[in-house]
Amino acid sequence: MTIQRSKPRIVALLTAAILLILGIVATPQAGANPNAKTLSVVVMGDSYSAGNGAGSYFGPVDSFRSRNNYGHRYVDWLNRQGVHATLTTTAWSGNTTVDVVGGQIRQLPADADLVLFTIGGNDGNFGEIVSNCFALGMRSAQGCKARVAEARELINDTGPQGFRQRTENVLRVIDKRLARSEAEIVLIGYPHLSLPDPGYILRDCVRWQDSFCVEYVHYSAVNDIRRLADEAAAVQQALVDSWNRNSDRKVHYVNSIRSRFASHEPDPSVLNKNDYRWLNEFFETEGQRAKNGTTESRFSAEKMEWYHPNKIGHDEIAAAIREQIGVPDNAQAITPKSGNVDIVFAIDTTGSMVDDIDVVRANVTDIMSRVSEVTTSARFALVTYQDFPEAGGSLGDYPARVDHDFTSDSASLRAALDSLVVGGGGDYEEAVYSGIAAALDLDWRPGVKKMTIVLGDAPPKDPEPITGHAWQSIAQRAYEIDPVEVYGVDTAELASEPFTSLVEASGGQVLKVSDVADIPQAIVDTVDDVLAKPFAWIQGPYTLAVGEEVTLDGRASYAVTGELVKFEWDLDGDGVFERESSGPEITHAWTAPFSGTIGLRVTDSAGLVATGSTQVDVSDDGDGIPAADDNCPAVANHGQGDEDGDGIGNECDDTPGYPTEDMPHVSVVDQIPPTPTPQVPIKPSPPDTGAS
Repeated sequence: MTIQRSKPRIVALLTAAILLILGIVATPQAGANPNAKTLSVVVMGDSYSAGNGAGSYFGPVDSFRSRNNYGHRYVDWLNRQGVHATLTTTAWSGNTTVDVVGGQIRQLPADADLVLFTIGGNDGNFGEIVSNCFALGMRSAQGCKARVAEARELINDTGPQGFRQRTENVLRVIDKRLARSEAEIVLIGYPHLSLPDPGYILRDCVRWQDSFCVEYVHYSAVNDIRRLADEAAAVQQALVDSWNRNSDRKVHYVNSIRSRFASHEPDPSVLNKNDYRWLNEFFETEGQRAKNGTTESRFSAEKMEWYHPNKIGHDEIAAAIREQIGVPDNAQAITPKSGNVDIVFAIDTTGSMVDDIDVVRANVTDIMSRVSEVTTSARFALVTYQDFPEAGGSLGDYPARVDHDFTSDSASLRAALDSLVVGGGGDYEEAVYSGIAAALDLDWRPGVKKMTIVLGDAPPKDPEPITGHAWQSIAQRAYEIDPVEVYGVDTAELASEPFTSLVEASGGQVLKVSDVADIPQAIVDTVDDVLAKPFAWIQGPYTLAVGEEVTLDGRASYAVTGELVKFEWDLDGDGVFERESSGPEITHAWTAPFSGTIGLRVTDSAGLVATGSTQVDVSDDGDGIPAADDNCPAVANHGQGDEDGDGIGNECDDTPGYPTEDMPHVSVVDQIPPTPTPQVPIKPSPPDTGAS
């Protein structure tokens, strides 16, 4: 293509488009609620944060992220206080401090206001302590004592690999990641693993003579494990105290969990249960309060759920956070400048665009600066597209590429623009959809405005050769990302009918300009409405069973000015909003399996509209796993555990492989029958072994 345009035209057009999209104006509109606040909350860490044992799991199967975890409970309370709080969960079952520092931290939104987490238990071999000290068939005095000693060695290690330094490493990477100086961090302590029981003493027979045990090893497991938890908490408390004396970033340590859970821990004996437990014991999950105040639960053969907070436990952890933190002081008032935004420039780099790109290069710093001044946080990325050399394009063309990932550094983005080579193009239509698809594949932040601005002069190929992209498939993908709105800056013939359908479906606009002088007045005429555009959010994802009722939660949605007056729901992912609710919540049950995106469209009192979306997975048994891949299709079995490896999930396997009795030569003192059987004679241990 060789369509030529003047250089100044594209600068004014692109700048005007950004201002229009963001709704930038010097003064806020009247009618904003001065008391309305937003808060971005993130839950990180290990299984005690993810929610193992609390049910209603979502996300990757082995993450055990639960909608009943303390983060959801706390955010639910914030919503009831009128704070429009969003929640992002990155916590993952089994993660250590190394996993958080090396992996989870990349998923932490930099614009988060409050980060909650538990960490360190897996560094101290939490799972092995539970198995070696309490589990039937695995417990032993020697094994338990060794695992506790290893954990204590870690806790007492003051070096770079010690417990304190590992925890501090997590604090430091979170601190570095957070962009807002006012953002706060909350480290949450662990409860004790069992009730105090001095009589729970493990003993192993280590020497036999003539069928009689003549030497035992004894270990007072419960007392030592409880001391271990106290010592770990003391280290974390001292770390936080030191941190707060030497750092500007405020860190809270919730050190009340052990005292709060007192008398609600599991009974260490496999023969008894604590009727008022807040941690799941063996072979159970989802403990909750019965009408008489006791704890009732359901059977679970998934060992990843045992010895973790049940539903009551997560309620109580959330209550501890509320009591210590309340509504955080850094909750942000809702104003036209309080929004965050991710913007991707998707630019046609075929031959006819050479002059335009030169002008964009010269002005990108000013564009980014103006946007950043009127938002809380803005990020920009650059994607370019051309055509398929084997399907109408020129030799050397490429369908799309990412030239720069999200950044707030204008110099870096300018350097990426400087490196662009313009040329080629071949036939008239271009690989516009491939450019948008590359933009959609980037790492967008949750809970922010998201937009792709397509700058081009030629229509898309629809459908595209090679990729098969059509406007409907690109619109669906944009919808799934909460969503991403697509805008077109059309300097010639970008706005063909398929492209305009895509833009309309995404909630964006096309700016088609015949004379640059017409742009300013168009912005003046629309800026008031765009500025007041509301925010829509569904607190998902959701995983549930066919026929199970769920309350879909849109309470984090808000109007920048006025109030929200309409809530419409797309419950089958087709983009049609077929149900309306009187408020931001709606109860629904799916009557058949479903896996896809649902949406909430909100309208404010000025008639302005915004859409939010989330993932929903509805399966026969509620674990979100399609029946064809489910090794226990009749039972919710999120972890898909198969202890004996026979292909039948633990939940529905009559013989899952768990031991039913203790190992030979191992016993628990307070469970030994008063009169030994002839087959296992008992001889008292020497006085200096601590036998009881």
